[in-house]
Amino acid sequence: MQITPDGLVDVSEFLSLGQNVIELNQRQDMSRYRFALHAHYPTRGQLKELESRQRVNQSWNDWLLHISRPLNIPLKPTNQAC
Repeated sequence: MQITPDGLVDVSEFLSLGQNVIELNQRQDMSRYRFALHAHYPTRGQLKELESRQRVNQSWNDWLLHISRPLNIPLKPTNQAC
């Protein structure tokens, strides 16, 4: 799990389209705490982090395209008889 720049626990990577189930297993007395699952639009900090990740991914994809292009090596004809 990741902690977002806003100090939230992001569980979105575990969600899928349709019904989802969350199970909490407590290993000690947690009765003084409350658990809330809150769905919200991305915060400004989350959007900045996403934008940064997308820039890195785009940079990587650009590099892959560059490195996998065909090599342009000019060949000079030779006058060797076989």
